[in-house]
Amino acid sequence: MGIHASIFRTASYLSPANIMAGLHEVTVVNAEGPFDPSPIAPAVILLSRYAGDIYAVPATDDGGNASRNNTARVHVGGKVWWVVPGLCFGGDYIAASDSRFSQAIEALSKRNFYGAVSLHDRPMDR
Repeated sequence: MGIHASIFRTASYLSPANIMAGLHEVTVVNAEGPFDPSPIAPAVILLSRYAGDIYAVPATDDGGNASRNNTARVHVGGKVWWVVPGLCFGGDYIAASDSRFSQAIEALSKRNFYGAVSLHDRPMDR
């Protein structure tokens, strides 16, 4: 369960190569909320990297293919989510006005946050 976040993209940059192309929202599964991922709001996970930078990446609860690719996994509420491997920033951002979105980012980054985060949904080979 998670919260919905809107996808923001530039009208001049609508790449069909992005996994989330054509979608308008995602479900952030590591932010506490009432929504389950669905085909119109698929799962993403917020991740932190060096210096507390936060980004979102598509996720799956089917570890079959993901586990063979040695991809990261995140435990959320007793469930394991696998990060979809081989993705980079493709020009999209996600944001939500729900305070739980900011709280999830602040828990990862250890600093105050308000705004959007990059969505890494473009395959690196495209």
